[in-house]
Amino acid sequence: MFRAILFTQWKWARMTLMLGAVVAFGLPLVLAQPLPGLFAQDVGSSLAIEYMGSFGPVFPLLATLLGASAPASGEARLGAGVQAEWFRQDLAQVPGDRTIYDCIAQVRPRWTRGHIQNHLGGFGFSGDDVLRNTSVLSGGERARVALALLTLRPANLLVLDEPTNDLDVESIEALEDGLEEYDGSVILVSHDRAFLRELATRVWAFDGQRIQDY
Repeated sequence: MFRAILFTQWKWARMTLMLGAVVAFGLPLVLAQPLPGLFAQDVGSSLAIEYMGSFGPVFPLLATLLGASAPASGEARLGAGVQAEWFRQDLAQVPGDRTIYDCIAQVRPRWTRGHIQNHLGGFGFSGDDVLRNTSVLSGGERARVALALLTLRPANLLVLDEPTNDLDVESIEALEDGLEEYDGSVILVSHDRAFLRELATRVWAFDGQRIQDY
């Protein structure tokens, strides 16, 4: 049984993104309507990035906003006090060639076996399942491991890139409930409009080059 998801809250901070004349991944981001140079997101609000097209353009945009990639020009950075955690669509945050148990033990080295098994049980892994190697997991199983890891990392900004892609209905509902209870800010990227409608308080429509804010 997939239990409720509880995210670990970092200290409160107003989430800000500095958006200058940013040229990310070699393509200019043209705003369909003006935004201030300092984009402010209230604590506890959710920004949805709704897009058409392939995975390609959005990943570099998120990487640039989070500082994992430098913009070709201009400036993109998080404001002071923002502690971000990123659920990547490619699930690269899930360690390779190790057991599910070891993934959690690395993040919580002081936890007992019982603590780790109880935590993983909340994400549908029980008994000998926790000893399975991540290299043989399905996409849905890897996504659940990624969520299990994400909940252990304190953050006041969660960036979720297509988190529902490989999840079943029960898991998606648990994720929605967890995000509704989360006190920090959230950036959601998804093709799933029903998921966005449940959670988003602001939307950026992104077609690979243009951002419409509404």
